[in-house]
Amino acid sequence: LGPDGRETPGKLLLFVALRASATFDDVLAKKIRERIKIELSPRYLPDAIYAVPEIPQTLNGKKLEVPVKRIFQGYELSKSVSREAMSNPDSLKPFLELAETERAALSSRCASTSQAS
Repeated sequence: LGPDGRETPGKLLLFVALRASATFDDVLAKKIRERIKIELSPRYLPDAIYAVPEIPQTLNGKKLEVPVKRIFQGYELSKSVSREAMSNPDSLKPFLELAETERAALSSRCASTSQAS
């Protein structure tokens, strides 16, 4: 559920932090999807794959999965994560930008759907 209590669409997003020498392109995305499908299960195939400079982590090195999810659900950053508890608080910027892009795309799709009805 989003911050307004409404259900948010479920999407499986994968974020990858690449080595400096690597480039994210369609070929790499396809390889990632193939590995997930073969080594895990097709049910874990992401709806989208995003390359980010780094993955947000706590001071103990744990990945901030739930706070990132809350950001994508539309919660305010201050209600999603404590920047003081992070080893890399600046890593949130690309996630905030991507979440805004995702929400704008969803709003656009919803507006198109309601106009077509």
